[in-house]
Amino acid sequence: MLKVFLRGYVGLVCITAALSLLLIPVWYRLPSASPPFSRHYFTGFTLFIPLCFTVILTWRTLFKNPTMIILLPLWALMSYEWAFMRPNGYPQLAQNAAAQMAFAVLFALGVRRISPSFILSVLVIGMLLHGSIGGLQIAQQSSLGLPGEFYLDPQLPRISVIQSADTRWLRPYGLASHPNVFAGYIAVGLLASYAWILSENRCLKWLGLLVFSFGLWILLLTFSRGAWLGFVMGAVFITWRWRKNHYVWVAFTSALILGICFILLYYHLLLPRLGASTEAIEQRSIDDRSILIDAALDAIQHNLLLGVGAGNFDWYAAYYFFDLGLDRKGENVHNVYLLVQAELG
Repeated sequence: MLKVFLRGYVGLVCITAALSLLLIPVWYRLPSASPPFSRHYFTGFTLFIPLCFTVILTWRTLFKNPTMIILLPLWALMSYEWAFMRPNGYPQLAQNAAAQMAFAVLFALGVRRISPSFILSVLVIGMLLHGSIGGLQIAQQSSLGLPGEFYLDPQLPRISVIQSADTRWLRPYGLASHPNVFAGYIAVGLLASYAWILSENRCLKWLGLLVFSFGLWILLLTFSRGAWLGFVMGAVFITWRWRKNHYVWVAFTSALILGICFILLYYHLLLPRLGASTEAIEQRSIDDRSILIDAALDAIQHNLLLGVGAGNFDWYAAYYFFDLGLDRKGENVHNVYLLVQAELG
């Protein structure tokens, strides 16, 4: 028994010592630390790492509890202490972002006991409602005057359009703040419609196929490349997972037909979105996203462990652009993984 204990203890000490040596560059990234965790000594970490092992092993079951997601907004709130803009008098940026995250987490926890089938149906119905609004915006090429709707005119600056020669084609917003947000909602509702397609009820199956076709057509008309990719990945998985289901292949065939029709009807608008043209507005969009990715990578590189603080990336990006001599405002990078890593570490 003693030999087993010593073997395990010695192994733990060896692993700890090795990790402490290998992670010396990490200790240098800590903005400040008090002894025994000062930057030039790692003795404290040889004690700290085994304690972490113990906590992880002890709390392994605890962290399986979905309510532990509440730690995310708590971490975001703590990030106010080292937020990028705190020294400049704007600590509320991190606090406001943490509050928004807390509301989202509380909502997620609140719906845990609701039937998944009910939630999926709500997503499908929501897709139909918002998809109809977006479809009418496409048809009119303007806003509809609904409460909560942004005023949309394709001739106005900062309105998201597809530019092809002299044509400015309005992308649908629905009731969202941007076509990409609208497209993301449609994509989620579209994947949820597979629940109806896989239902045992024959009428619900065919209704699901009709809803699927409608939602897919609206999604295509958003010209949101990220939403397209997200839907394709989800649809491929569902098709493979339920590949023996006849109605899933009917949906797949419907998607192919609609995709071909979309390409034939809108190829002149599709080419600029795929970077196959020299339209200035599309090139600007690509350049903007590229430089935002550069700003996010720079933030991650210089704030690897703690991040720049919740809600602070757009300010970090603004200073990053200023240092490069670029006359443009900061905004969030169009990649949620990079944004989370940059802000929360």
